Amino acid sequence: MRALLFAGGILLAVSAPALFLSGCKAYPRMAKEGPLFAAEEQAPPAKAVVYIYWPREEQGERSELWIGPCDNISDQILPGGYTALVVEPGPSCFQAEIQWELADLDGDVSGNGSLDLGKVEFNSLSGHSSFVRVEQEKSLLLPHVGLRLVKPEAANAEIGKCRRSIPLSAEEIFSKRRSQ
Repeated sequence: MRALLFAGGILLAVSAPALFLSGCKAYPRMAKEGPLFAAEEQAPPAKAVVYIYWPREEQGERSELWIGPCDNISDQILPGGYTALVVEPGPSCFQAEIQWELADLDGDVSGNGSLDLGKVEFNSLSGHSSFVRVEQEKSLLLPHVGLRLVKPEAANAEIGKCRRSIPLSAEEIFSKRRSQ
């Protein structure tokens, strides 16, 4: 009986994602590659700058992620990319997620979904920069995305190889949708 329940559990675990993701497609790319990281931006008075970067060697199976403050609007970041966010000093929380579009039987977009992949919390200091690294973490079954606060000295060696992920303009998005 236990063996049958175990086998049924494995079958459900393997087939559930396929059933859940049918009728889904990757969220359209909403960012483009910009210039390589050159130097830290000066934080505005009484603010802090948080750099979130994704080294290309940490890409795994993902072609883009959405990164941003917890419980707020996030930006798309590309593998080998980074984004810089100006924040208030004090407690800071950032998360990574994937997003996808839900399609009806005719293939028309009927909504979207998202899945939180990981988050990091720390205290941002006024006038300072913080660096958060996106990385693959090993787990029992599948690797998953993690966010880790890193020291500026360690981050500078890696982020220098990353290009700024720049959000597409409304015109670029419209033009891209029209050509699909």
